[in-house]
Amino acid sequence: MELGQLGRQAPLWERARASCGVGLIVDLRGRRSRGLVEDALVLLENLEHRGARGAEENTGDGAGLLIQKPHEFFRAVVPELRAFGEDEYGVGQLFLPKTEARRERLKARIERLVERRGFRAIAWRPVPTD
Repeated sequence: MELGQLGRQAPLWERARASCGVGLIVDLRGRRSRGLVEDALVLLENLEHRGARGAEENTGDGAGLLIQKPHEFFRAVVPELRAFGEDEYGVGQLFLPKTEARRERLKARIERLVERRGFRAIAWRPVPTD
């Protein structure tokens, strides 16, 4: 199956019930507010997810909030992003294969897909784990 077809297996409303659980709270006009964060915390407290309950403490799975893209953090840890403004790039999070050969093949495949969509991959960053 082509990577670009993964999201086309079934309409979102049919796939959503199989997901781990995601909540989204936004202001459609892009305004930031404490109320949004408070609402998101209520949502998180009520989210039925193994990570939210701590049911799999040894997997690194978890639940939390992403308030907005942490631009200054990314600029600090990914030097390639220092030339870009806050709204000039996107960020993806992937769980890649552990073996180097498989990981590099998948990264190359993802980069080709991104380029076919008119974008380019700027950098890859391994996330530190303990």
